[in-house]
Amino acid sequence: HVGVENASEDASDDRRRGVRGAVHDMAQGARWIWRDAFLRLAVAVFTTTNVLWQMLGILLIVLATSAGASPAAVGLILGATGLGGVVGSMVAPRVLQHVGPVTVLRLACWLWLGAIAIVAFATAPPMLAVGWGCVGLIAGVLDVATMTYVISSTPKDLMGRVTSVPAMLALGVSPLGALAGGYLVELWGPQPVLLVAAVAMAAIAVFATLARVPSQVR
Repeated sequence: HVGVENASEDASDDRRRGVRGAVHDMAQGARWIWRDAFLRLAVAVFTTTNVLWQMLGILLIVLATSAGASPAAVGLILGATGLGGVVGSMVAPRVLQHVGPVTVLRLACWLWLGAIAIVAFATAPPMLAVGWGCVGLIAGVLDVATMTYVISSTPKDLMGRVTSVPAMLALGVSPLGALAGGYLVELWGPQPVLLVAAVAMAAIAVFATLARVPSQVR
C-alpha cells in the first residue's frame, strides 16, 4: 500500500508541475505578445472575429436551409471557407511581396466586412458559398502574414508559447460565438443578426485601422 500511495503522490506532483509549467509558458507567450504592438492587435482581431465566424456559421445553415439548399449543399457551403483558406495561403506570398503584415491585417478586416455583405445580400445558396469562401480566403492570407511576422520577430525558444496563446483564445471563444449565434437567430431571426455581425465587423475594422503600430512593421 505504501508503494502505491507513493506512486500516486508522485503522479500528482508531476501533474501539478506540468500544470504550473504550462501556465508559466502561456504567461511568457502572452507577455511577448503584449509587448509587440502588431501581435497584440492581431490577437485581438483574431479572437473577436472568431466569435463572428462561429455566429455566421450558424447563420449560414439557417439561410441556406431557408433558401432550399439540401443537406449536402449546406455542407458544401460550410466547406467553402476551407477551400478559400487554401487559396489564400497560396496567394499570400505574392501579396506579402507588396504589402506588410499590418496593411494585410487592416485590409483583411475591411474585406471581411465585404464578405459579410455578400452573405447578407445573397439570394441563392451559391452566393452564400462565395461569401463564406471569401472569409476563408482572406483568413488564409492573414494567417500566413501573421505567422511570417512571428517567425521573423520571435526567439525560437518562445515560438511555441507565442503561437499557443491565440490558439487557446480561439478555442475558448468558439463555443461562445456558436451559442450567441444560435440564441440570437432564434430570438431575432437571421437578418438582424447579420446586421449585428456587420456592425461588429465594421467596429473591428475601424479599431484595427486606428490602432498604432510602429512604422517599421507595416
